[in-house]
Amino acid sequence: MEPSLIPQLLEYIYRRNYTYGLFFETLFESGMRKGECAGLRLDDINWRENKLIVDETLEFQPDNNAELLGSTKNYSSTREITMRESYMRKLKTYVKYRTEQKMLVGELYHHELNLMFARDDGTPLPKATLWNVFKSAMDHIGHEPLPIHSTRHTHVAMLIEANWDMKSIADRLGHSSPVTTLNTYAHISNKVAEKSMGSFEKYMEKLGQ
Repeated sequence: MEPSLIPQLLEYIYRRNYTYGLFFETLFESGMRKGECAGLRLDDINWRENKLIVDETLEFQPDNNAELLGSTKNYSSTREITMRESYMRKLKTYVKYRTEQKMLVGELYHHELNLMFARDDGTPLPKATLWNVFKSAMDHIGHEPLPIHSTRHTHVAMLIEANWDMKSIADRLGHSSPVTTLNTYAHISNKVAEKSMGSFEKYMEKLGQ
């Protein structure tokens, strides 16, 4: 999905539900996998350094509660992601909202999970609901249906267009090697390369004048 469509998409989701709005904004802002984002706990926030700590992933269909939160995809997937200050300000407001929800629900709230993104009783966001919300938002902006994982692709496109190098992108995504990133997102890097070649040609034309 083109990055320019993100504000329109998020506006619709935020109007529908505050928690889901920030969940999808986090995906676009961080490049996390949906399970990583859904598995974030409130103590995974490093307020001082504006970072989110990714060290677990949510299993949306566990055999039992003990398997609800598991390790990340691989060793390199455990990482700290630096977030923009504007995002962290939104997150701080949201955390206050979550705290109020805990107080309202009281003993019925699942404090033991301590999830950042959760339903009003503290239980995980359902996988089916996440998909339905995303699909509904796509329909609203007149876009063809895409999997939620496409938010990760869009994030990569934004990083490449912001002139990030592949090593930094790989670290942010939790890839073991920049080669994995290049192979996975070759179609995106090729588009950026075409734009870069155009700007390089203009630069060389100026040198020739």
